[in-house]
Amino acid sequence: MSANALRGKTFPTLGYSNHCQFLIKHGHHYGFIEELPKSEGKNSILVTVDRFTNYAHCVALSHPFSAEMVAKIFLDHIYKLHGLPVNIVTDRVKVFTNLFWCELFKQLGTSLSLSTAYHPQSDGQMERVNQCFKNYLHCMCHLQPKHWFRWLALARHWYNTNFHTGLKYTPFQALYGYPPTPLSIDPYLPSHSTVVSDYMLEHNKMIGVLKANLQVT
Repeated sequence: MSANALRGKTFPTLGYSNHCQFLIKHGHHYGFIEELPKSEGKNSILVTVDRFTNYAHCVALSHPFSAEMVAKIFLDHIYKLHGLPVNIVTDRVKVFTNLFWCELFKQLGTSLSLSTAYHPQSDGQMERVNQCFKNYLHCMCHLQPKHWFRWLALARHWYNTNFHTGLKYTPFQALYGYPPTPLSIDPYLPSHSTVVSDYMLEHNKMIGVLKANLQVT
Protein backbone atom coordinates (compact mmCIF):
# COMPACT_ATOMS: atom_id res chain seq x y z
CA MET A 1 0.00 0.00 0.00
CA SER A 2 1.42 3.38 -1.01
CA ALA A 3 1.90 6.38 1.24
CA ASN A 4 -0.88 8.20 -0.66
CA ALA A 5 -3.26 5.33 -0.04
CA LEU A 6 -2.44 5.39 3.65
CA ARG A 7 -2.97 9.13 3.97
CA GLY A 8 -6.20 9.92 5.77
CA LYS A 9 -6.85 6.29 6.64
CA THR A 10 -7.66 5.58 10.31
CA PHE A 11 -6.61 2.48 12.20
CA PRO A 12 -8.10 1.00 15.37
CA THR A 13 -6.02 1.52 18.51
CA LEU A 14 -6.31 0.35 22.08
CA GLY A 15 -7.19 3.69 23.65
CA TYR A 16 -7.51 4.38 27.36
CA SER A 17 -11.28 3.86 27.43
CA ASN A 18 -11.16 0.52 25.61
CA HIS A 19 -8.18 -0.56 27.70
CA CYS A 20 -10.04 0.09 30.96
CA GLN A 21 -13.25 -1.53 29.73
CA PHE A 22 -11.22 -4.64 28.90
CA LEU A 23 -9.71 -4.74 32.39
CA ILE A 24 -13.04 -4.24 34.15
CA LYS A 25 -14.15 -7.59 32.71
CA HIS A 26 -11.59 -9.31 34.90
CA GLY A 27 -11.95 -10.17 38.55
CA HIS A 28 -10.58 -8.98 41.85
CA HIS A 29 -9.24 -10.78 44.89
CA TYR A 30 -9.97 -9.41 48.37
CA GLY A 31 -8.20 -10.14 51.64
CA PHE A 32 -7.13 -8.62 54.94
CA ILE A 33 -3.94 -7.89 56.82
CA GLU A 34 -4.94 -7.96 60.48
CA GLU A 35 -3.55 -7.72 64.02
CA LEU A 36 -1.44 -4.68 63.23
CA PRO A 37 -0.44 -2.24 65.98
CA LYS A 38 -3.07 0.49 66.19
CA SER A 39 -2.04 3.43 64.04
CA GLU A 40 -4.24 6.54 63.96
CA GLY A 41 -7.12 4.37 65.11
CA LYS A 42 -6.58 1.69 62.45
CA ASN A 43 -5.37 -1.87 63.01
CA SER A 44 -6.22 -3.70 59.78
CA ILE A 45 -5.80 -3.29 56.02
CA LEU A 46 -8.20 -4.36 53.29
CA VAL A 47 -6.15 -5.37 50.25
CA THR A 48 -7.70 -5.74 46.79
CA VAL A 49 -5.84 -7.07 43.76
CA ASP A 50 -6.86 -7.07 40.12
CA ARG A 51 -6.10 -10.64 39.02
CA PHE A 52 -5.15 -9.60 35.49
CA THR A 53 -2.86 -6.61 36.12
CA ASN A 54 -1.82 -7.31 39.75
CA TYR A 55 -2.74 -3.68 40.53
CA ALA A 56 -3.46 -3.40 44.25
CA HIS A 57 -5.37 -1.10 46.56
CA CYS A 58 -4.93 -1.08 50.32
CA VAL A 59 -7.31 0.70 52.67
CA ALA A 60 -6.82 0.95 56.43
CA LEU A 61 -9.75 0.18 58.71
CA SER A 62 -10.49 -0.64 62.33
CA HIS A 63 -11.34 -4.08 63.66
CA PRO A 64 -14.04 -5.18 64.24
CA PHE A 65 -15.55 -4.23 60.88
CA SER A 66 -18.81 -5.22 59.23
CA ALA A 67 -19.79 -6.27 55.73
CA GLU A 68 -21.49 -2.89 55.33
CA MET A 69 -18.24 -1.08 56.18
CA VAL A 70 -16.23 -3.13 53.68
CA ALA A 71 -18.88 -2.60 51.00
CA LYS A 72 -18.66 1.15 51.57
CA ILE A 73 -14.88 0.97 51.19
CA PHE A 74 -15.43 -0.87 47.90
CA LEU A 75 -17.74 1.87 46.62
CA ASP A 76 -15.58 4.75 47.88
CA HIS A 77 -12.17 3.44 46.82
CA ILE A 78 -12.52 0.72 44.16
CA TYR A 79 -15.75 1.17 42.22
CA LYS A 80 -15.21 4.89 41.59
CA LEU A 81 -11.91 4.10 39.85
CA HIS A 82 -12.51 0.77 38.12
CA GLY A 83 -16.23 0.09 37.96
CA LEU A 84 -17.75 -3.29 38.83
CA PRO A 85 -15.66 -6.44 38.38
CA VAL A 86 -17.45 -9.48 36.99
CA ASN A 87 -16.08 -11.63 39.82
CA ILE A 88 -14.65 -11.16 43.32
CA VAL A 89 -12.67 -13.94 44.98
CA THR A 90 -12.32 -13.81 48.76
CA ASP A 91 -11.25 -16.05 51.60
CA ARG A 92 -13.70 -17.51 54.10
CA VAL A 93 -13.93 -14.72 56.65
CA LYS A 94 -17.35 -13.78 58.06
CA VAL A 95 -17.49 -10.46 56.23
CA PHE A 96 -17.38 -12.17 52.84
CA THR A 97 -19.98 -14.83 53.68
CA ASN A 98 -22.34 -12.30 55.27
CA LEU A 99 -25.85 -12.13 53.80
CA PHE A 100 -25.58 -8.38 53.18
CA TRP A 101 -22.34 -8.78 51.19
CA CYS A 102 -23.70 -11.69 49.14
CA GLU A 103 -27.04 -10.02 48.37
CA LEU A 104 -25.43 -6.69 47.49
CA PHE A 105 -23.19 -8.16 44.82
CA LYS A 106 -25.95 -10.44 43.59
CA GLN A 107 -28.00 -7.31 42.89
CA LEU A 108 -24.98 -5.64 41.25
CA GLY A 109 -24.38 -8.64 39.00
CA THR A 110 -20.93 -9.51 40.36
CA SER A 111 -20.33 -13.19 41.09
CA LEU A 112 -18.62 -14.13 44.36
CA SER A 113 -16.24 -17.04 44.89
CA LEU A 114 -14.39 -18.38 47.90
CA SER A 115 -10.74 -18.92 47.05
CA THR A 116 -10.29 -22.19 48.89
CA ALA A 117 -13.24 -23.73 47.08
CA TYR A 118 -12.96 -22.37 43.55
CA HIS A 119 -9.69 -20.54 43.00
CA PRO A 120 -6.92 -22.04 45.15
CA GLN A 121 -4.31 -20.45 42.88
CA SER A 122 -5.59 -17.02 43.94
CA ASP A 123 -4.53 -17.71 47.53
CA GLY A 124 -0.92 -17.57 46.39
CA GLN A 125 -1.38 -14.27 44.56
CA MET A 126 -3.13 -12.66 47.52
CA GLU A 127 -0.56 -13.96 49.98
CA ARG A 128 2.32 -12.60 47.88
CA VAL A 129 0.75 -9.15 47.68
CA ASN A 130 -0.02 -9.09 51.40
CA GLN A 131 3.54 -10.13 52.17
CA CYS A 132 4.87 -7.32 49.97
CA PHE A 133 2.89 -4.75 51.93
CA LYS A 134 3.96 -6.25 55.25
CA ASN A 135 7.61 -6.14 54.18
CA TYR A 136 7.37 -2.56 52.91
CA LEU A 137 5.70 -1.30 56.07
CA HIS A 138 8.16 -3.17 58.26
CA CYS A 139 11.10 -1.59 56.43
CA MET A 140 9.58 1.88 56.61
CA CYS A 141 8.56 1.97 60.25
CA HIS A 142 10.00 -1.01 62.14
CA LEU A 143 11.43 1.40 64.72
CA GLN A 144 8.02 3.08 65.07
CA PRO A 145 5.50 0.36 64.15
CA LYS A 146 2.53 2.48 65.21
CA HIS A 147 3.29 4.86 62.34
CA TRP A 148 2.44 2.39 59.54
CA PHE A 149 -0.78 4.21 58.56
CA ARG A 150 1.23 7.28 57.67
CA TRP A 151 3.23 5.35 55.07
CA LEU A 152 0.54 3.07 53.66
CA ALA A 153 -0.12 5.22 50.57
CA LEU A 154 3.59 5.28 49.70
CA ALA A 155 3.78 1.50 50.15
CA ARG A 156 0.88 1.08 47.72
CA HIS A 157 2.47 3.43 45.20
CA TRP A 158 5.79 1.60 45.50
CA TYR A 159 4.14 -1.79 44.90
CA ASN A 160 2.13 -0.63 41.88
CA THR A 161 5.00 1.21 40.18
CA ASN A 162 7.65 -1.50 40.46
CA PHE A 163 8.39 -3.96 37.67
CA HIS A 164 6.75 -7.38 37.97
CA THR A 165 8.57 -10.16 36.19
CA GLY A 166 5.38 -12.10 35.46
CA LEU A 167 3.70 -9.08 33.84
CA LYS A 168 6.82 -7.67 32.15
CA TYR A 169 5.36 -4.32 33.23
CA THR A 170 4.54 -2.46 36.40
CA PRO A 171 0.95 -3.03 37.60
CA PHE A 172 0.40 0.71 37.00
CA GLN A 173 1.31 0.40 33.32
CA ALA A 174 -0.62 -2.84 32.93
CA LEU A 175 -3.74 -1.09 34.21
CA TYR A 176 -3.49 2.38 32.66
CA GLY A 177 -1.52 1.60 29.51
CA TYR A 178 1.37 4.00 30.13
CA PRO A 179 4.35 3.99 32.53
CA PRO A 180 4.12 5.90 35.82
CA THR A 181 5.88 9.23 36.18
CA PRO A 182 8.54 8.87 38.88
CA LEU A 183 8.14 11.05 41.94
CA SER A 184 11.54 12.72 41.92
CA ILE A 185 12.21 14.96 44.88
CA ASP A 186 15.57 16.64 45.33
CA PRO A 187 15.98 17.30 49.06
CA TYR A 188 18.89 19.65 48.41
CA LEU A 189 16.98 22.17 46.30
CA PRO A 190 16.52 25.43 48.20
CA SER A 191 13.10 25.85 49.76
CA HIS A 192 11.48 28.74 51.60
CA SER A 193 9.56 26.26 53.75
CA THR A 194 11.28 24.13 56.36
CA VAL A 195 8.19 21.90 56.40
CA VAL A 196 8.67 21.14 52.69
CA SER A 197 12.38 20.51 53.20
CA ASP A 198 11.71 18.13 56.08
CA TYR A 199 9.06 16.33 54.03
CA MET A 200 11.45 15.90 51.11
CA LEU A 201 14.17 14.50 53.34
CA GLU A 202 11.82 12.05 55.04
CA HIS A 203 10.22 10.94 51.78
CA ASN A 204 13.58 10.32 50.12
CA LYS A 205 14.77 8.42 53.17
CA MET A 206 11.80 6.04 52.89
CA ILE A 207 12.31 5.58 49.15
CA GLY A 208 15.95 4.73 49.86
CA VAL A 209 14.91 2.16 52.46
CA LEU A 210 12.49 0.53 50.02
CA LYS A 211 15.07 0.42 47.24
CA ALA A 212 17.63 -1.17 49.55
CA ASN A 213 15.09 -3.76 50.67
CA LEU A 214 14.14 -4.56 47.08
CA GLN A 215 17.78 -5.17 46.17
CA VAL A 216 18.23 -7.51 49.13
CA THR A 217 15.11 -9.52 48.29
